[in-house]
Amino acid sequence: MPLGIKIGRIVAALTVATLLPAINPSLAQVNGGISRSNSIPSSELNEWTDFIFGLVHPEMEGRVIQPHQTQYKQEWLAIREALKDKLVWTQMLCVDDSYGYHLTDYKEAITAISDAVFHVRHPELGGRQIQPYETELIREWESISDNFPLSLC
Repeated sequence: MPLGIKIGRIVAALTVATLLPAINPSLAQVNGGISRSNSIPSSELNEWTDFIFGLVHPEMEGRVIQPHQTQYKQEWLAIREALKDKLVWTQMLCVDDSYGYHLTDYKEAITAISDAVFHVRHPELGGRQIQPYETELIREWESISDNFPLSLC
């Protein structure tokens, strides 16, 4: 894992395909248009993590996470972990019909990523769910989730 992580803002709906490699059958076997791969290349996972981190922290556009920015590093790592099982090798019909790694269920992925970032910010909760009466925490979770577009298409 590199110490400095450069974050670039990417327009989701139109440029997701530029993040993705050409079809490489050795990475995943496509079956019926969708295939889970046990070995998503680190470069792909890192690019998706950078993209999502950039949505959560637009102020970091074009910047590198510095060693002393431990909160940013922890959130980046939490996003990466949340993405691990959310990417699938498939054709992205809404962008340009190319194959690449895409989120399996966008809404589910955004919920998992929002949870991961929230719990990094609140380790005192020990990963427990927010209670209905914790309105300030609910607002904070929603503010994280609100950073994501409704769709990548």
